[in-house]
Parts: sequence; C-alpha cells; structure tokens
Amino acid sequence: IRGAFDHKKAFKQFDKTKSLKRIYFRPWISVAAAIAILIVTSVIVYHKKQPITIKRGNLYVYSPKNNTVNLPDSSVVVLNYKSDVYYRTDNINSREVSLNGEAYFDITHKKNNTPFEIYADKVKIKVLGTAFNVNSRNRDSVVVSVLRGKVQVSSIKNPSNAIIVHSGQSVCFLNNRFTKVMSFFNNALAWKEKKIIFEATPLSEVVSTLNGYFDKKIFLNSVKKDQQLTVTFINPEID
Repeated sequence: IRGAFDHKKAFKQFDKTKSLKRIYFRPWISVAAAIAILIVTSVIVYHKKQPITIKRGNLYVYSPKNNTVNLPDSSVVVLNYKSDVYYRTDNINSREVSLNGEAYFDITHKKNNTPFEIYADKVKIKVLGTAFNVNSRNRDSVVVSVLRGKVQVSSIKNPSNAIIVHSGQSVCFLNNRFTKVMSFFNNALAWKEKKIIFEATPLSEVVSTLNGYFDKKIFLNSVKKDQQLTVTFINPEID
C-alpha cells in the first residue's frame, strides 16, 4: 500500500542511533577519536544541536524537546517534545516523511506538484502546499488540524477510507474510522505557540490539555468535573 517506503521499518533501522554504548578506545586511536569528536561537535553546532542522523541520503531527527527542522525541500517541521521524524530523500518523484509523536508542518509547494506525504501511525496525509498539525502521541488516535490550505487524510490499511480536511478544521482517526470534521481546536498549537486558551472549558478537559502540554499526570480530585473555566495562559508553567 505504501510502496517501497516502510515507515515502521525505517524507524526500527534508526532505533540504534538513539542508544548509548560504552566504547573503550586504544591509545593508538586517541588522536583519531579526538578528530572524530571535533567533527561530530561541529556538525551538531551547525544544526543548532539537533540530534540529526543522515544515512544513505535520508534524514532522521529525534527531538527530546521542541525543535525546528528545515527539510531539504525547504519545508519546515516543528517537532514537539519526544517526537521523531524521518525524511526520505532518495526518491525524486515524491517527498515522504514518517512521524512518531507530534509536529507542525509548513509545506513548500513544488512547481512540478511533487506531493508531500506523511505517515503517522495508522494514517497517511497527502498535501501539496499547506500548514497543519499532526498529533499521533496517543496510540489509539491521530488528530490532524489544518491551519492553512487543505490535506487529504487516509487510512494506511484502507486507502479508500479518506477524508479532505480544510483550513480551520480538525479530524480525528479513531478505531479505524474518521470522526466528523470539527473546527480547529483552540489548543491544537498550544505546544508550539506557548499559549493555552480555555473558553468555558470543563475541568476534565482542562486537566487533559495540561497533561498533554506538560507531559505530566495531573488528577482532578473533584466531583465537579463539568465545572467550566475561562482563562488564557501565556508561557505557562506547571506551578
């Protein structure tokens, strides 16, 4: 279904790059090791300390915190914390990305209409030129929120199960089906904009949003879970 691009296999191939191993150097290679460390340090500084791995022309980035990545096609990806993106560069006929976690995409339109395709968990997102957010942090669901333009979101297992999402809309893929298209979530880009907005929001939803933003487990010890809150937090802190 996905052609030659197996995004799950790609991530497994790069899992080794995220593990640390103890290496014992012999004295006669100390100079070579120092040179290697200097080269690696220079590359990291050049890429603004982004943990980037390039193998066979393909680009892999893991972000332990919010990080901006400029792709070779001039598109921009802003990764949320603990998120991975794998960009395939060896196919000139398409632009393919695999995402684990959450990211904001600002896609550059190509004159030859080369499509940009994103594989996120169980869905495939196809675009030409637009800006949108993909949240695949929850194992059970994927939420796509479009800020500009429009995208086509389809099930990887069943490509005919597809839906068009326009600017200002969000869609959720849950239990192998799409929910109805909804208006753009207030806090879909809270992690990127550093701003949380609650407008007559039930406390249960407030806690859920805060858990996602801070990557914490906050519990609501109250029977008034439906009590509503209206407030805006700019650069919020957990305290």
